[in-house]
Amino acid sequence: MKKQDFKKSFPDVCVQEITFIHILSRKDIEDKALALVEGLQTGLLGYESYGKELKVFTSYKFKDKLDKMVQGEQVIDKNTGLVGVITSEKPFICSCEMCVRVRFGESSDVYSCIYFNEK
Repeated sequence: MKKQDFKKSFPDVCVQEITFIHILSRKDIEDKALALVEGLQTGLLGYESYGKELKVFTSYKFKDKLDKMVQGEQVIDKNTGLVGVITSEKPFICSCEMCVRVRFGESSDVYSCIYFNEK
């Protein structure tokens, strides 16, 4: 992951770098990343972790988008133009980025929050 990966959609992207004393579990890393973005009042675009190093990609613009991605809201698939309904209560971390569960017709799956356009 690089800052440039997010720059086009979220020009205010920032990278926060943290070095821990010990290697942490995935759960502990996710908790630290969420605490960081909550403290900064920003949105979590994604994170990378290698050993004791953690890079967290944040954006205030993305936080505004995440705040709207709650159960019952509609999103548009960038590729197909289909409208889906968010079924998860709020965004959650999956595969190092913020995701939501979305239902398109009869099927439901987990998608990255970055993937969708707002309706």
